[in-house]
Amino acid sequence: MTRSLVMTLGLSLILLSNPALAVQLRVTVENTGPDGGVYLTPVWVGFHNGSFDSYDGGSPAAPELEALAEDGNNGPISAAFGAGETLVPTGVAPSGARVQGNLGGAPIAPGASATAKFEVDTTGANPFFSYAAMVLPTNDYFVANGSPVAHDLSGLVNEGDILSFAIGLPGTVNDAGTEVEDFATSAGNGLFP
Repeated sequence: MTRSLVMTLGLSLILLSNPALAVQLRVTVENTGPDGGVYLTPVWVGFHNGSFDSYDGGSPAAPELEALAEDGNNGPISAAFGAGETLVPTGVAPSGARVQGNLGGAPIAPGASATAKFEVDTTGANPFFSYAAMVLPTNDYFVANGSPVAHDLSGLVNEGDILSFAIGLPGTVNDAGTEVEDFATSAGNGLFP
């Protein structure tokens, strides 16, 4: 059984199982934008104890966020999150380890979605969820949760429970501030006419 987290450009998490030490979560991101709307690069997701802060609004972007916001490169944020203790989707974390992965292998178009399953420790190691992705065809816009404790998973207590929230709404798309606003330099230009 799986629990879910769903992002609707949009995100949702669904609880698929309710074991004593770990729960299986299905995380789905759906780009609910209209035809001709923006794309998302593969979405990085992480489960942690509330100590991982992906960005601080108003401050210069950290190098790992800059790589994600400018190039859609999730490698640096994954490395910053992991510090040698990360797992990929379907991995089972040892007690106390963070869990992370990516949703999608290519940009997520309007109307498309991407899903992955994760097993997370329910003993307190992973009660919070974070996400980040580049918005295309921009040159340094991104979506992410600015507060490391914004998405508390403790409400997913019964099989079939869903935590769903919208991202990318007006006022929730961020500018990394690392590039001059010239979308001609976007990493996604090959996708668009």
